Order: sequence, then structure tokens, then C-alpha cells
Amino acid sequence: MFTYNTFVKLNDTDSAGVLFFANIFNLAHEAYERWLDSIGCSISTILNESDYILPIVHSEADYKRPMRVGDEVNIKISLESINGSGYTLNYQFVDKDGQTTAFVKTGHVVLDKESMGRTELSKQLRNALMLLDSRNI
Repeated sequence: MFTYNTFVKLNDTDSAGVLFFANIFNLAHEAYERWLDSIGCSISTILNESDYILPIVHSEADYKRPMRVGDEVNIKISLESINGSGYTLNYQFVDKDGQTTAFVKTGHVVLDKESMGRTELSKQLRNALMLLDSRNI
């Protein structure tokens, strides 16, 4: 599991100061990018130096409690599933009191940049993903 700490910013919210529903994906992706940085596989490295890309092909969110501007949020990323050319991640959003505020799920595939066809996960990425598997803790 990987945990990323952040705050709900004004530009994340609607006119009532509550997280705008679509912006939860921005927060999840921010956490995902920090996880990639932590394993030495930054988005910029993937886009500029690798022979593959990792597009999201499915996403969903469930909201349990409102998140308001200024709220501290811990985003816990865990692996749901993995196969030869893709993986699914779960994001649990937790407030400062330990209450779950939302869940996000993203499904990713690994595509060869040139052919845009599916390709195998790199060993580095597979190993890092396995560390996110909460069943291994």
C-alpha cells in the first residue's frame, strides 16, 4: 500500500466549497503520479523515455462523506488485480479523523507506443505493483 497526503484545494471544489465530483479523479491521479515517482518510474520518464504508455481504460468513484476546501486527505493506493498487460488500482480517501470519504478505482493497460497494441508489464512495474497488494502486508 502507498499513502499520499494532500489537501482539498479551492479549485477542487464547487461553489459550496465541497469537492466537485469529477475532481476526485485529479486527486487520485496526483497520488498515482507520486507513487510512480516513488518507484523511480515518473510520468515524464514513461512519456519521454520508455517504449510504453499506461492509459486508464476504466474509472469509477463512490462518495461516502463530503470533502471540503482545506480538508486534509490521505489517499491509500492498493492493488486490486494484475495480469500480463494491465492492472487495477484502488484508492481509499481517508479524512484526518480516519473516516473513509470516498473510493476510486482505475483500470490501466500497458500499450506499446509505436504499435499502440497491448504489451507486457515491465519487471520493475510488476514488482512495484506487487508491493501495493494489501494481501502481501
